[in-house]
Amino acid sequence: MLLKRPTRRRLERLRKHFDSSPLIDLTTDQYRLGTLSHEAGSVERCYARSLGNCKGPISREHFVSESILSTIGDLNPKGIPWLSHVEAAIPAKALATNCLCTYHNSFLSPLDALAGEFFKNAQNFFEPDAHSIIAWGPSFERWFLKFLIGMLNTGKLTGKGKPILPQSLDDRWVRVLFGLEDFPDRTGLFISYRAGQKMTPYNGLSGATVLSDDQLVGTRLQFAGIDFFFLLLPSDKAFDVKHPDYKYVIHRPKCINRADLDRKIVWAWD
Repeated sequence: MLLKRPTRRRLERLRKHFDSSPLIDLTTDQYRLGTLSHEAGSVERCYARSLGNCKGPISREHFVSESILSTIGDLNPKGIPWLSHVEAAIPAKALATNCLCTYHNSFLSPLDALAGEFFKNAQNFFEPDAHSIIAWGPSFERWFLKFLIGMLNTGKLTGKGKPILPQSLDDRWVRVLFGLEDFPDRTGLFISYRAGQKMTPYNGLSGATVLSDDQLVGTRLQFAGIDFFFLLLPSDKAFDVKHPDYKYVIHRPKCINRADLDRKIVWAWD
């Protein structure tokens, strides 16, 4: 696998920065992908069947992790453009589609576990008893790719009134999701930040597609109040340089500081 593992010494040094504050540690093995099986198999409708190691029947995949939905409760459809016509709140169990075999669904569960714990704790980051958070960046980044592929496989994503088909996404991205390839240079997860911007975590999730010339190039997701862009192309190709968001998509998530207290959100990347 190409997934990098942080050295024990490097993570120990990083954790020492939090000795004076309570810490939520989301860098352990339970939040990282394992090694894929070499046993051959194929399940129709599994979007990872090109990997050749499907097992079990098709299963229901929550494109928004079930652990996040259980924290939010019923979803307000106004935050998701292709559901904005729905008047009533949508129960969590309805936000799933049959697009992964049992094995591939289970294999990606560490990404959902990390996203769920991060969401739960990030929304409380400005409470008096908040903990610092350290998250394993490669898994966090891959969760956004999982979210985007899952949304595509609902068959309901549109761009300028036209459907965006799952086939429009190259199979390479499935290999990236499962840790068999690295993200192409200057793609992946970015934080959108404007000078003086204040972070206000909240118990909610909203998202939108990012399009360029009617092609899907990513998604924008406000996740527990933090504004993320996940891009399939470098920002100078995903956006016109005159786009209002272009100059604010500046870097991979590294650290968010709480100014009034010794608390941080940190992403560990290596």
